[in-house]
Amino acid sequence: LKSELVTPVTPGSALISVYWHKELNQIITGSVNGETHVLYNPNISQGGAKTVMLKAPKRRHIDDDPNLTMDLSHGIGGDAVILPGGSAPSAASFASRHPTIGLTASGKSRDPRRPHIPNTTPFAKSNADEAYIREHIPLSGMREEDPREALLKYADKAKNDPMFTNAWADTQPKTIYAELSDEEEDGPDKKKVRR
Repeated sequence: LKSELVTPVTPGSALISVYWHKELNQIITGSVNGETHVLYNPNISQGGAKTVMLKAPKRRHIDDDPNLTMDLSHGIGGDAVILPGGSAPSAASFASRHPTIGLTASGKSRDPRRPHIPNTTPFAKSNADEAYIREHIPLSGMREEDPREALLKYADKAKNDPMFTNAWADTQPKTIYAELSDEEEDGPDKKKVRR
């Protein structure tokens, strides 16, 4: 076999896959550095890369040319600004001539990199005052209220005018509790010891 044409596809980088498409008559290669190339003969190949290459190039806007635009995300270096007098601008002299530029009406900085300060709340300064909680936070008094006393407020009304148990008022027996003596301990029964 005698090679008619030798084409270096990716110099300095090895090819990892080569595929020949018999219907398109084109060779597709993939290399280690992630590049993909299509090799074809415009006289013999049909479709594929030939169709793409026959189309007119897409019209581009002047701003799409990277040679004519600057990437401002990195910022402009101090040496990029040149004054007609030949001297570099002085930030101190500008600030002394315009003391209010860069400040809002309240005197705060307009610097976009300045962090946002959250609104101050009564809890942000220190621990909340007990009187403030009692006045401004609803149901905060329930913590000090004894639940037994709250139920005993309605005990007389429930005894005199029972709403739910009135149907059994005639047949309901009176509850009799055993009286506790000083000698008896009010506690759980001791468990039997297993042997």
